[in-house]
Amino acid sequence: MTIQEIRKFQERKLFEEYLRDEKGYREKTIREYLYYYDKFSNMDLTKDAIYDFIVKKFKNNIITRSAVKAYLKFFNKKYEKDINIEKIMPGRKKNRERKIPEVLSKQEVKALFNGMNSPRNKIMLLLSFYAGLRVSELLNLSPGDFNWNEWVETKDENGNLGNGKLKIREGKGGKERMVILDPSIMRNVYEYIGYYLKGEDEYLFPGINGPMNIRTWQKILQKKGKEILNKNVHPHMLRHSFGYEYINATGDLRSLQTHLGHSNPNTTQIYAKMSNEKMEENYDKFLKSVKNRK
Repeated sequence: MTIQEIRKFQERKLFEEYLRDEKGYREKTIREYLYYYDKFSNMDLTKDAIYDFIVKKFKNNIITRSAVKAYLKFFNKKYEKDINIEKIMPGRKKNRERKIPEVLSKQEVKALFNGMNSPRNKIMLLLSFYAGLRVSELLNLSPGDFNWNEWVETKDENGNLGNGKLKIREGKGGKERMVILDPSIMRNVYEYIGYYLKGEDEYLFPGINGPMNIRTWQKILQKKGKEILNKNVHPHMLRHSFGYEYINATGDLRSLQTHLGHSNPNTTQIYAKMSNEKMEENYDKFLKSVKNRK
């Protein structure tokens, strides 16, 4: 495969992961959308080209419009573009509530961690949950993304190290954000790099001709999720779990938005709603407990 073919293959996998994990679509819908993705991937993605593509061939097909819209959202996010399908193919607005994502409890995350049988998988799980990373961010990490030199200087008079920092690159434009990491996680990553990586490794979790394949990590989580929790665990569930635990502990939506790298604050609001629903659930349990007392 050429470098261009490898990149196109990796982007297709990223789009598939976006549809499955972030959007929560069924497999039939994912296959449908990937069909249209393959058409788009060979196009010059300018506004005129997209308009011509949509209007001439698929103007009256609602499912196709949804597929196009899903890809453009993914494309705009990945390449920091602003192609707006609503301007070239307006659709009816739907007042549809966003689905509450499924999360794992801290105990379930710990059980998964203890059940992982390789240091690499343990590190991947720690970074997914405690840093709240997207799977694409996780797999594109390099050993140099951690502030090792500054971290060593955080040692106090008792020899205890402070929090570390992780630099996350967002999109093709080079936008970056910093994520705080617990010192124990920094130490685990440092030891993993020393024992298991070669000096020439560009990626923290190397695969063949680049970073680990997304599907490899998906299969690991699915397998362990079924074995240990009897649940269908996917990578984005760990990010959702971080968001849920963070907002319950701090109540700070603005800080969570910055940590997760959400450009739209409305995206972060889902975790506030999850927190409110948990409060109602706990209050119902409280009422039942009180009413059942004699």
